[in-house]
Amino acid sequence: MQPVFKPFQDDSQSVSLGDITLENQGAQVNWYGSATFTIDQQSLALAKQLQQVLTEVIGYLEEHDAQAVDQTQLKAEQQQNVSDATNPFL
Repeated sequence: MQPVFKPFQDDSQSVSLGDITLENQGAQVNWYGSATFTIDQQSLALAKQLQQVLTEVIGYLEEHDAQAVDQTQLKAEQQQNVSDATNPFL
């Protein structure tokens, strides 16, 4: 059974597909790990799961007009929401 992953929906959600991990983190989805595909049923199943997740990510991005937002603009907006914290060890 394929784990349910809803991109950009739940900041605490993380899912592993093989050795690949996907996690929501605010306005981004992090994807890390590695995958090796061989000609077998397990590789086919993993490839289909990854394809489904990417389809959902693409759909979400298109629905939210991502093609109209430049990444530098997004990073600048994110940086505005960051505040300096006093280092308690100094």
